[in-house]
Amino acid sequence: MMNDRLSVSGLCFPGMSPTDVLDNVAEMGATHTTLRAPAVAGSGPAVVRSHGEAVGVGIEALIGGPGPILDERATWADARDRLNESVDVAAAAGAHLVYMLTGSGKWSAWDVAAERFGDFLSPCLDHANACGVHLAVEPAMVLYADRTFVHTARDAFALAERVPGLKVDIDLFHVWTERDLQDGISAHVRDIALVQVGDFAAGDRSLPARAVPGDGLVPIEEILGWLFDAGYTGLVDLEINGPRIDEEGHVQAARRGALALDTMLRTPTK
Repeated sequence: MMNDRLSVSGLCFPGMSPTDVLDNVAEMGATHTTLRAPAVAGSGPAVVRSHGEAVGVGIEALIGGPGPILDERATWADARDRLNESVDVAAAAGAHLVYMLTGSGKWSAWDVAAERFGDFLSPCLDHANACGVHLAVEPAMVLYADRTFVHTARDAFALAERVPGLKVDIDLFHVWTERDLQDGISAHVRDIALVQVGDFAAGDRSLPARAVPGDGLVPIEEILGWLFDAGYTGLVDLEINGPRIDEEGHVQAARRGALALDTMLRTPTK
């Protein structure tokens, strides 16, 4: 059995059904996963939850659908409905977190986009709270600017300060180069609901372009140390995809990545 803090994301297995993801995660010896909300809804959240319980894998978080265009209020109602549906699916599947991108700020200044996002999210936060589910925003690099205006951990923490009840999902693949990442983690660790891990190999230029942990440049073990020293007690979720992973094979790469993360999580100093 792998370390109890290790999770393996369903995004490691593109095109695979939620129940097949659960089977593969269980076979690796991991006991947690994160899954796409639409996939769980399509398979039936009660069915997915029951299968997870049968194989010993908990569904810890769901990945929400696309957000609104924040300077086009006509897009808000549909985006709210999708997010509320994801919350309902999460509650039925036994997950306590839905994480998302903010939706595009398009031409808005950052502060304006943040204010609009808070207005957009407020009723969804109320619904999530009633369902026992947290909502978290994930920062993503600027190549995802059509889907989010939050591109750094610093900005995600600032947004969480502005939007009471909002949590942060830190994906190291997107934020590992930030100059003040350690300080941000130390100051805002209570806002972090999930940590995700993928490596970056020198020369990769596609999108996505992740590598198995330990195969690239990201100082994963060091950053995990910062998180644990700051008091982070949540899960560490493996998320790897892209051409390098396709070539190796999704299951094989995920198995190797899970083993690498398991070793890091068992390091005594961490």
